Amino acid sequence: MMFYVLATAEACDDLALANILSLLQTAFTIICIAVPIILIISLIITLISAVTNPDQKDLLKKIVFKVLAAVIVFFLPSIVNIIMGWLPDNAGGFNVTSCWQAAREASGSSD
Repeated sequence: MMFYVLATAEACDDLALANILSLLQTAFTIICIAVPIILIISLIITLISAVTNPDQKDLLKKIVFKVLAAVIVFFLPSIVNIIMGWLPDNAGGFNVTSCWQAAREASGSSD
């Protein structure tokens, strides 16, 4: 963890910003792995419920919602990285884009 902060701090002017972005990258990675797994398990439980009790009316809506949520969470890192890439590199002296890229590279993410 300290390596990520130090590697990010080289590209950032502020050590606190580097620390926050490194923590965000770590949390982001955990969320992007854990949430789809939880959603898939929940979807399996819903499908088992649909097989055992086919009279439920809102099962299709639940299934579609869970699949849509899993797809959104799966593509979230790419969406965030695209948005961060669109930001100017040095807007008013605030250097978030290069800090975000350095934190992403330090954490080993290749999205």
